[in-house]
Amino acid sequence: MGNTCAQRFIYVMRGAVTLEGKGKRHDLSTRGYAYLPEDFLTSRCQRKEPGCGLLKKSYERVDKIEPPRLIVSSEDAISSHALDGDSDLQVKVPAARPGAI
Repeated sequence: MGNTCAQRFIYVMRGAVTLEGKGKRHDLSTRGYAYLPEDFLTSRCQRKEPGCGLLKKSYERVDKIEPPRLIVSSEDAISSHALDGDSDLQVKVPAARPGAI
């Protein structure tokens, strides 16, 4: 993926992705995600049967606010709960189907 001035968010829908950067290795499997701050140099990115989404956006600095750091985790590491106590309100990630309308 290389160096970029944009911040990036990677979400693994299926398969696995291995990121290497700043001397550390991060293995992401299905439902895993990573936030890569701007200028985070990824020296290597391997994919195994990947199905992942990548969002990329320029980072806009704000005075007196520390820039975000690298975050690597998984949905499975987070307990779920209803939003504002509303058990009917759910967020779902749709499966991408190229060519589907």
